[in-house]
Amino acid sequence: MHVSENGSYYYFSKLNPEDIWASDNGWINKLSPDMEEVEWRTPLPSEPFSNNWEYNARDFIEAANGDIIVCGEATGGGWHPDDSDNGFIARISPDGKLKWTRIYRHPNVDALPVDTFRIYRYGRLNKVIETPTGQIIACGYARYSPFQLSAIQDMELSSRLWLLAVDANGCLAGEECQDVIVLDGAKTALPVFDIGTRWTYEAETFAGGPAKSVSFETYEIVDTATVGGQTAFVLEEGSTGDLQYLRQEGSLVYFWDADLEMYQLNYDFAANSQYGTQWTSQCSIGGGIAMMRVDSVTQETVMGDTLPVQHLRIENNGTLNEDLLTRVYAGIGQMSGGLRLPLGYGLCDPVREITQLRCFENDSLQYNFVGYPCDSTFVLTSASEVEREDIKIFPNPTSGRLTVEGIAPSALYELYDAGGRVIQNGRLRNSQLYIEQPGFYWLKLRMDNQWKVVKILVF
Repeated sequence: MHVSENGSYYYFSKLNPEDIWASDNGWINKLSPDMEEVEWRTPLPSEPFSNNWEYNARDFIEAANGDIIVCGEATGGGWHPDDSDNGFIARISPDGKLKWTRIYRHPNVDALPVDTFRIYRYGRLNKVIETPTGQIIACGYARYSPFQLSAIQDMELSSRLWLLAVDANGCLAGEECQDVIVLDGAKTALPVFDIGTRWTYEAETFAGGPAKSVSFETYEIVDTATVGGQTAFVLEEGSTGDLQYLRQEGSLVYFWDADLEMYQLNYDFAANSQYGTQWTSQCSIGGGIAMMRVDSVTQETVMGDTLPVQHLRIENNGTLNEDLLTRVYAGIGQMSGGLRLPLGYGLCDPVREITQLRCFENDSLQYNFVGYPCDSTFVLTSASEVEREDIKIFPNPTSGRLTVEGIAPSALYELYDAGGRVIQNGRLRNSQLYIEQPGFYWLKLRMDNQWKVVKILVF
């Protein structure tokens, strides 16, 4: 049951007790604040002679506009081979009108016979929230049944955390928006690289303390060449003129590695579980196999387009002793850190740091991810020069949660540790930010077309 801010009560029921002949597949009900009467009942959609969906609601929230958003599980198909538990999200207006219901299905392993092992995996959504931008994020789990798992023989696949991000209409980036959405990426339209494709990243050089010179680095496809017996794009680095060689095969992106004498796989934009690649150390002797695990795939709206975002956890990366976390715009590249994945850079000491992706462009697309010109340059000065009475950051010191007043509630930020490494970046959520680990940090906030830097202590 959910209690709204005005004291109304919302709850789920399988039946409508006022009509014994009505559907028994699931109803959303609203009680008056005094709980004396039912103000409305709304059935969730089901067709008894086709899908016969049966619902079980797990969580309710009230959206910023007063709508009720519900998530849970929907089971359909009965004896049919597509019978399974699936996640669902529904949106209902304040007066009880069903706006939409979306059911999200995880496909089974292609090699398993459908008549024996069924088409879909089991899934359920347990919690749902609405972000300040109106995006809906739900979490739950996706799993194989014991019978399916017996044929796959990989216990790591038995049950996985499921994080689902959709827009205000329940539509998912990379999938055709319809009442039942199969999460197979079949409708994904990824950017295609060609001569003229250009990436612009932010580049920072420390000048003592928190002061930094901020410029930019570009990577542009300028030609094609035959390397390693295959045709590749010639990728030019703007500041040095150095050349790299890139191949794109559908959703796969490779870079030529002269030490390996082969093309190194960097991205699999269609992956939703894991993939691996070989690397050699860039600043010492050694190498290994990195495993890129896709923790989740969410979405982000950029200049009116919805882009899939892979959240990668890179094991045995050769750069950090622990797993390296990075986010990737599917079809584009890393959101921070440069175009190539950071594999084998453990003993390297770079003169400058490549940070967030500013811009991406090709013949048909032009994305600006930062809100200021792609070729901007500026200097970040000391914290004392940016402390202003109209910016309040509290509490500081803090146990982890910070509130920032005086700037936009979803302002861009970057968080640096005492060694100058970026450990978090993104946007504030409702003017708040959470820092998990104790220590000293530099918080960089975007305001009035410039960055403000403040020292933070977490205890």
